[in-house]
Amino acid sequence: MRSKLLGLVTTFKLIPFQNKLVSLTFLASGGISYLPTTDHFKIFNFIYFPSQSSKLKQFLNNPNLFLLVYVQRLSKISLIELFPGAGVQYARSSGTFARLIKIELSSHTALLQLPSGVRKTFSIYSLASLGSVSLKVKSLLTNTKSGY
Repeated sequence: MRSKLLGLVTTFKLIPFQNKLVSLTFLASGGISYLPTTDHFKIFNFIYFPSQSSKLKQFLNNPNLFLLVYVQRLSKISLIELFPGAGVQYARSSGTFARLIKIELSSHTALLQLPSGVRKTFSIYSLASLGSVSLKVKSLLTNTKSGY
């Protein structure tokens, strides 16, 4: 998820028996990757890693990945890293999200309220995705038949 290249979401795939929804993303470098999907992802949507002085902001109004320092207070975020480069560790389950409570610029930390209600500090340079993780109706899907 930490790619600084422009990517394009082409399809969504439901992983059977795990009931996870992922998006197939083609990167500008020619790479192909499956990414966890949130409510903000749409087919043929651009995914990019916005920087403060990014010229892409002029053309693309809806980035999906943010550093915690650029996220608005009390907004829904998911797929969060504890520190930069650690990979997605928090708010990964279907339908879950965390809320940004406070940012401390002096100590470079952000206080988040996790889905369990626990408040935890994260680095402001770690990535997060806007919105909640997709497939909220996962609890309604049952695996009771052999032909599932």
